Amino acid sequence: MKRLILLPAIAFSRTIVLTMVWAAAGALSPTSLFSQDLPTYDPSTIDVPFKKFVLPNGLRLVIHEDHKAPIVAVNVWYHVGSKNEKPGKSGFAHLFEHLMFNGSEHFNTDYFQALEAIGGTNLNGTTNEDRTNYFQNIPLGALDQVLWLESDRMGHLLGAIDQAKLDEQRGVVQNEKRQGENQSYGKARDIIQKESYPPYHPYGHTVIGEMEDLNAASVEDVHQWFKSYYGAANAVLVIAGDITPEAAYEKVLKNFGNIPAGPTISRPKTDIAKRVGDRRGEYQDRVQEARIVMIWNTPEWGNKENAALDLAANVLSDGKSSRLFKKLVYDKQICSSAQAFNGPSEIGGNFGIVVNVKKGKTVEEVEAAVNEIMDEFLKNGPTEEELKRVKASYFAGFIKGLERIGGFGGKSDLLAENEVFGGSPDFYKTTNRWYNETSAKEVQLITQKWLSDGKYTLICKPFPDYSVIGTEVDRSKIPELSQNVAAKFPSLQRATLKNGMKVVLAHRSESPTMAATIIFDAGYVSDKFGGKLGLAKLGIDMLDEGTKSLSSLQINERLQLLGASLSMNSEMDNSFINFNTLKQSLDPSLDLLADVVLNPSFPEADLKRLQAQQISSIQNEKKNPQSMVMRVMPTLLYGENHPYAMPNGGSGEEESVNSITMEDIKGFYNKWLRPNNATIVVTGNITIEELTAKLEKRFGAWQKGELTKKVIPEVKTANTTNKIFLIDRPESQQTMIVAGYLTKPYGQMDENAIEQMNNVLGGDFTSRINMNIREDKHWSYGTRSGIIYTRGQRPFFVMAPVQTDKTKESIQEVIKEVNSFVGDKQMTEAEFDKTKQNTVLGMSGMWETNAAVNASVRDVVKYNLPDDYWQKYGAKVQTLTLKDVQNTAKAIVQPGNLGWFLAGDASKTLPGLQQLGIEVIQIDANGKVVSARPKP
Repeated sequence: MKRLILLPAIAFSRTIVLTMVWAAAGALSPTSLFSQDLPTYDPSTIDVPFKKFVLPNGLRLVIHEDHKAPIVAVNVWYHVGSKNEKPGKSGFAHLFEHLMFNGSEHFNTDYFQALEAIGGTNLNGTTNEDRTNYFQNIPLGALDQVLWLESDRMGHLLGAIDQAKLDEQRGVVQNEKRQGENQSYGKARDIIQKESYPPYHPYGHTVIGEMEDLNAASVEDVHQWFKSYYGAANAVLVIAGDITPEAAYEKVLKNFGNIPAGPTISRPKTDIAKRVGDRRGEYQDRVQEARIVMIWNTPEWGNKENAALDLAANVLSDGKSSRLFKKLVYDKQICSSAQAFNGPSEIGGNFGIVVNVKKGKTVEEVEAAVNEIMDEFLKNGPTEEELKRVKASYFAGFIKGLERIGGFGGKSDLLAENEVFGGSPDFYKTTNRWYNETSAKEVQLITQKWLSDGKYTLICKPFPDYSVIGTEVDRSKIPELSQNVAAKFPSLQRATLKNGMKVVLAHRSESPTMAATIIFDAGYVSDKFGGKLGLAKLGIDMLDEGTKSLSSLQINERLQLLGASLSMNSEMDNSFINFNTLKQSLDPSLDLLADVVLNPSFPEADLKRLQAQQISSIQNEKKNPQSMVMRVMPTLLYGENHPYAMPNGGSGEEESVNSITMEDIKGFYNKWLRPNNATIVVTGNITIEELTAKLEKRFGAWQKGELTKKVIPEVKTANTTNKIFLIDRPESQQTMIVAGYLTKPYGQMDENAIEQMNNVLGGDFTSRINMNIREDKHWSYGTRSGIIYTRGQRPFFVMAPVQTDKTKESIQEVIKEVNSFVGDKQMTEAEFDKTKQNTVLGMSGMWETNAAVNASVRDVVKYNLPDDYWQKYGAKVQTLTLKDVQNTAKAIVQPGNLGWFLAGDASKTLPGLQQLGIEVIQIDANGKVVSARPKP
């Protein structure tokens, strides 16, 4: 069973990320109440053992042993990024990264094809200003094959690159650029990059590059880039996992030993480009809230002063006790979010503040408030308690990150980054020591040095909402004058507490983390059983806003000191309390969890604040292409009176959320959040006896409730078949296309066969739909198909964000693909073998972390699966036959039932849509009909 990912991730990233990250803040309350049981962190004990080799050709090899799972991470870093691009060649480093996945001289086919066939996971490549990396997690038995593939593209690439491949990936990258700029606030990255540095500076252009430069890229440019920067001496290879250094070295020497070192590379020197004087800029975007971004140029990677700047950013915005969140979001309630960050790159960095202005408040008052906070911080610096809190949070997060060997931020990534930029894989020890030793006074002095001058402020303001009214007047004659003017999966152990709360334990002893989830049989659908739309989301969010003994700010501060995390969320059928901590902090962490669950105080002021934030979120959803569609699609599919007929994310409607009272919140808690309606799933190093005793002690007084049965009726006929529902989004660079219909509830068909079927149709990168629209046509950065999992009938969908001028053609291609999949081009034996093998082999790294195990156990609970479901999962997939999956495809894939849900520029797409022979219904962001054009 795969997790649903509605859109692929952007494959490039700047060290600073200007997308809004939700930051919470809180009161600077005393922590002495908790000091007796707080964990302490000694950075000198944090160690990722490694062995380093340098091959005769200069290739640096770093090996880390981790035998907890039969997998290895292979991570290759090339010391080249967009700062190495010449004028007129912007975007080339990232374009070349894409080409590295299109085949090499001795394996001239898509790299994803090979890795998906051998169980590869966490497979990707990324580019920033300073480096390009390629990484994957694989079963141990696939290491020889992957090293052969990686060495083939390092040493033997040029013969496989031709004009067709360059044109293909140029189109994909250009759509990636369009997709990034089409997101809310997406234009900011380009503006800030160019304003932060002079045009001649190595960082004076974005990683994604300019359209005209991408158009000008030639095959000759590709060859020159490869010869200049992809030699063995410019690369670092990290192998982490279930292998010894000696064995790994021999394999690497065999595959990489004869690859040329490459030419000597001239490195740009440190060039911070610190500005004198403050400057400003402003732009408009189709967003709901204004945004203020403040940027300073700061020191380069590896500069000791970054420790103080990192700590300053965390004091300002990390958690509810942070300065910015507490003042702007919590106290004054003039912002919906507030974030600060420090982002060092190789030759210079940026410190930034990003705040969203709450609707109804002004940019001027928010900017003044931010300046007031910063002035006070620069004058007095952080308190010792603040510094203690953010250091504890940092070191706990660092330790948790060491649980993974690969992927973004895993141990292989850590070792590669420190080797490339720090000259040694363990340079992080120096950084950790700097963190630990930095004093509050040093933070104050260093922030004064870098943040007192040279600020660039960028304001994003929403486009005004314009509309037309009335009908066309009679223009055959001028109006008469009028006198009246109007205007690997562990075995599960179970227990039940005395109050009916079910306990499920997945015991794992390999990791220091403890992951827990309390699952309630509630979810967004509970809004339709005596609630109001948006109540389940708001009600669960209110749970950690305070207890009878702790304020929301104290809860957050306590979590940071414990190195723990706590979050609440809901899906359609269930609500969740998610908890993660370290084993050494388990007892005080459980005390805090129990206090939050059993003793919520539901402060009235916080209800008003969260209501306003949820309404703001709804307004933002109505501006974003994907959420615009996903808000209206469920009601159109299920019918207005169905329990599932509501916006997909459960946020509700503005009117209903605004009407929610404190009595509604308490009613939701008393009705749905009861122990006999809950199951707690725990993963970590503890016995069932120990766990049950700890939970009985803390949750035993929780009183049972009277349960409400949720009845989900079957939808017999859909009113969306062969219709296009179009939401107008003027000036949109892309059209968000979602095609879908309802299919059978979970468990009524072979879910393993459904998964394999969908992998081939649209679930994998190399699926038919994605290879057609992204790779062959270059009309999209990524397309998907899948099933949104619910307890009742489930939506099957195909999602394709495409360039606006290819809207009609993309719909035609989707229709062609789904028809042929159950018609004259059914799944082939080769496709079946590949996806089946990939599924089974991919299980090697499927449960690397306790959080991943916990997520799979949640599925067992949610869908009432057998306790050994995941233990037998691989064998069940292996016994599937091609005929099984083909028959399942015919039952699931129903081309004749497709309804179409679009968000795009109606003025540009309607003419083409009307040529499809499908009824087109234009609706607004609330799903109300604006106009209808019958089928021709």
